[in-house]
Amino acid sequence: MKTTIKLAAVGILTLILSTGAISGQEQSSSPAAGNRKGISSVLTAQQKEMIRQRREKQKAFRQSFKATISQKQKEILGNPRVMPYERHKEFRASFTDQQVSMILGQREEIKKMRLEFKATLTPEQKAAIKKISQERRMQSHHHFKRSMLTDTGFAV
Repeated sequence: MKTTIKLAAVGILTLILSTGAISGQEQSSSPAAGNRKGISSVLTAQQKEMIRQRREKQKAFRQSFKATISQKQKEILGNPRVMPYERHKEFRASFTDQQVSMILGQREEIKKMRLEFKATLTPEQKAAIKKISQERRMQSHHHFKRSMLTDTGFAV
């Protein structure tokens, strides 16, 4: 009698867990899940162009900033004996006034471009972008949680 109850309980538990695992593997049809360009599917051509221009300006800034890096600063960045945090801290401390002003100017430029871009978004676009962002965050959280369980030896 007890073994029959135990077998029934194990069978029901197995059925529940296997159903949950199968339904957890289904793909979502949301833009964030199936389409890597989820947010760009919501944007207009003008907004996409604004983003492209912002990326180009950021690339140009990186190149111009890299041109100002001295040999001593390159050695600081390439020193494998220093922990990454300390290396970053030492590198930042070695900035010249010109480099600091370049970075501050770039920050202001990015802030200005971000505000201009946000001003072009409609309420529907804002809602869609927020939804896509939340879905991505949840997927990322689920992936992290799943990888932590498998890395620690727990079966998922």
